[in-house]
Order: sequence, then structure tokens, then C-alpha cells
Amino acid sequence: MEKGSIKILGEGFISSGEYENIKIVGSSKSKGNVKSNEVKVLGDAKFEGDINIKNFVVNGKTIIRGNLKAERVRVNGQLNIEGDAEIDDLVITAQQKVDGKLKCNNVTIRGQLSVNENMYAQDIKIYGEMRNKSNIECEDIKVCGAIKCDGLLNGENIYVYSGGGSYCKEIGATNIKIGRSKDAFSLIKIINIFSGKFKCNLIEGDTIELEDASIKDIRGKSISLVDNCDVVNIEYSDNLSVSDNSTVKNSIKVG
Repeated sequence: MEKGSIKILGEGFISSGEYENIKIVGSSKSKGNVKSNEVKVLGDAKFEGDINIKNFVVNGKTIIRGNLKAERVRVNGQLNIEGDAEIDDLVITAQQKVDGKLKCNNVTIRGQLSVNENMYAQDIKIYGEMRNKSNIECEDIKVCGAIKCDGLLNGENIYVYSGGGSYCKEIGATNIKIGRSKDAFSLIKIINIFSGKFKCNLIEGDTIELEDASIKDIRGKSISLVDNCDVVNIEYSDNLSVSDNSTVKNSIKVG
């Protein structure tokens, strides 16, 4: 049976079912689960149910009172998901909020992303702002904007080129580098918005390199405090390097 398409220019209602394409220019509501090859929202849309989409483009405002599963999502407007989200490729230039869990392969944030529960991803690039009230688990993350994580940020390679205003409760990774942005535009932008140092309660990793950071506890193999850091406690097994303008209250070599 051939799947139909829907185009809403004014006000409309979308019934549960499977569609080829959905385009919403006006205002639309739906009730029940919806599956579609492509959905484009240029107006306002409210979905009450689970949504399964290959290609999802939000240029207006969309609320999903259910779960979202998609291959490709582009958020140029505002997207609120009141359930969980599973997305292969996610790009945000405006604002997205997920009340549940978020699972992705690739994430690029040039706007704002807020996640209430755990987030899982292969590769995360942040040029805007990401807030997470729980844990973040990934392979690689690069932060050139701002990050606030109230739980554990865990990964293989973690690079944070941010500044004051960014915070993680705990960080665990093989390679960790926290410092100043190497991009002049990003640096100017961050200086204008934030002040102070990157803050974290606990950092654990093999290779750790820090600039402009205020950390309570650090545990690792090779630790370098490159510039302007203050740390309460350090445990290291191989090497410890501390710059002249960094301070460490307690340090111990173990192993």
C-alpha cells in the first residue's frame, strides 16, 4: 500500500499512521504514533505519541509528548521531547530539550541542548552550550563553547576549550585536555560571556593536561598543570608537572 503525504498550511490534525512526507507550515496537532520518511516543521507542531522519522527538520516549534527515533535531525528552531530520543545524526543551531535519555552517534551543537537524563553518543562537538542533569557517556567530545554536567562525563578522549561558567561534577577518560580555545573568535566570544575557571570535583584519566582550571581531586598517570590552575589533591603514578602560577595543596605519587 502506497504511503500518503501531508502538507498543512493553516491549522490541521495528523492521525496516527505511516506517511511518506509531512510538511507543516501552519499549526498542527497529532495523537498516536507517527512514522514518516521526512517531517519538516516551519510552524508549530504538537505530537502526542511516539515518532519514528528518517529525516526531521525543525525550523519552527515542535513538542513531542512521547519518544523520538530518527536517523537525521536538524534543529533550527525549538524542539522539546518529553520522552527519550534515539538519533543517528543530530545538529542543533537553535534549541533542543530532552526530558528523558538521549542516544546518538554524532552530535553537533551550535545552539543549546538540555538533557535531563543520561546521554550516550559516539562523537560530540559543542560550539554552543550543553546542559546535562545526569551522566554523559561518549567516545570523543570536543567543547569549544560551554558545558554543564551535573554527573559524570565519561569518554575516551575529552577536549574542553572553554572557560569559567563550564562545569562537570566528574570526568573520566583516557586522554583529557582542558584549556583555552585556540580559535580567536571562540576565545573572544567566551571571554565576553564567561569569567573564571573551568570547575570539576574529580578528574580521573591516563593523560591529563589542564589550563585555567579549578579542581578538587585529580587521579592519573601523567598530569600537567600548564597554566593558572588550582588543585586540592593529586594522585599520580608516572609524571606530575606544575607551572609556576598553578597551586597544588597535596600531591602523592602512587604505584
